[in-house]
Amino acid sequence: MSISNGEEVNAASSNAAWMSRKVNTNTIGKVSLENTDGESGVAIVNTQRLINEVRDADGTAGEGDTTRKDYSSNNVVLNGDDRKVAIGKLDERFNGVTGHNHDGTNGESQKVDASDLASYNDFYAEFQTTTVEPGVGLSDIVTAQFAGKNPGGGDSALGVITSPPNNRVEVRTLLQGDRVEDATGLKVFARITEAAGIWTLTYFVNDAGVETAHSLSSQDIRIYFREVFSSATRPTIPPDIGEIGSLDVTADIITADQTNQGKTLLSSAAAADVGSVGTIGTPNATVANADHAHKGVFTLKKAGDSDIHGSITLSQGTNVTLTQVGNNIEVAASGGGGGGGSLELIPGTPTDPAPQEILSEGYAELEFDPDIDNGFVVQVPVSSQFTPGNDFEMKFNYSTPSTINVTRWKAVVDLFRPGTSVRGTPLDSVTVTEDVTSEGVANTFKEVTVGLSSVGDIGATAIAANDFLVVTFTRDAGDGVDSNTEVSRIIKTSVTIAEA
Repeated sequence: MSISNGEEVNAASSNAAWMSRKVNTNTIGKVSLENTDGESGVAIVNTQRLINEVRDADGTAGEGDTTRKDYSSNNVVLNGDDRKVAIGKLDERFNGVTGHNHDGTNGESQKVDASDLASYNDFYAEFQTTTVEPGVGLSDIVTAQFAGKNPGGGDSALGVITSPPNNRVEVRTLLQGDRVEDATGLKVFARITEAAGIWTLTYFVNDAGVETAHSLSSQDIRIYFREVFSSATRPTIPPDIGEIGSLDVTADIITADQTNQGKTLLSSAAAADVGSVGTIGTPNATVANADHAHKGVFTLKKAGDSDIHGSITLSQGTNVTLTQVGNNIEVAASGGGGGGGSLELIPGTPTDPAPQEILSEGYAELEFDPDIDNGFVVQVPVSSQFTPGNDFEMKFNYSTPSTINVTRWKAVVDLFRPGTSVRGTPLDSVTVTEDVTSEGVANTFKEVTVGLSSVGDIGATAIAANDFLVVTFTRDAGDGVDSNTEVSRIIKTSVTIAEA
């Protein structure tokens, strides 16, 4: 207690026991604040302790601290700002619209490092280039060209990519920048590897989907490889690498299948012949299998001449009219005799009489000199409705100034069979002759029939539907039998199936 009962009240005892309200005072006891009014808040048991705790939290060094409103930096809060002002300034810097920008200036905070960002890929693969002068053989040591570079670049590692599959290197000619190819036209590429400080460039081609070692002929080359950088080391302007695009379709494009479009691999570099057998294609897909069949005409040519390929144009000959409508070409012929085939004149020497003009209505009047074997060729397609065993015959009307002498006619018949005959070589042949005299009256026409086959055979081969007959018809003036020294004439020439 400060005062005891019965104790004399005087200045000495009272001043020592009581805290004065008029002069400076102190106490060694605790001062409690125990007002129970609601507005006073909770009771305070030790006022001195609470003040010291507030001072400590506030950062004030003690009574009379002249630096209590000084701050370690003045980027936003300035010396002299009380705590409320200071906190307000700091809070404003975090406003969603007007807050700090991280631009590296005072009050805006430092720039954000990419490595401090979450879910951010800070690695970039860029093409880089160097030269090899020359490149030759299966591989080259390129340690000097890669001096100062780090191997092992990858998804999260800086450096040159030296591991498959992404260590693929584009190879171009140094001067022109053309792609380098092997003798068959396959594109040459390379792979870069490193071991124990030695950098090696190894050459390959993709042969039918298989990566195959390639021996490079000696030549200066430029190579394009990929190196991984971070945002801090990535070059602002990478080397001029020209136009690379897809490095290799066999690596960058998938193989086509029934689901995916992509590259189509054929088993042979050469195109299959038209009409070759094989798989036509992949059902329900847009890709074709290897060795798929090509359908159409294999070749077109005149008998005995070379094959014709590419675009072919048909020209109208004498008495022939061609009319094209869409994909159809109609061939119309006038004159030239009957039989449905074609007739080709065989001219003699320049001194021979020229053949007469082919007349209309199926007539063709031709002159045959007594001194030379001249004539014509008739080409006869055999109908698909042909009945085996039937014979073919040639009919014509003949006249000559002689009334008694013999004129010998000769027909060489060649049989061709599509799909069997060797091109230009008949399957079988036969030669027949017919000796004819006039009717006893000069220049009077008589009908002559020459049998071209025997019991449906040409030679030893039976004529069949869809065969093709080529009849070479001449006056056989030089065999000794022909005794007629006059010009012979024929008209109304035709080749037909003999009547039963």
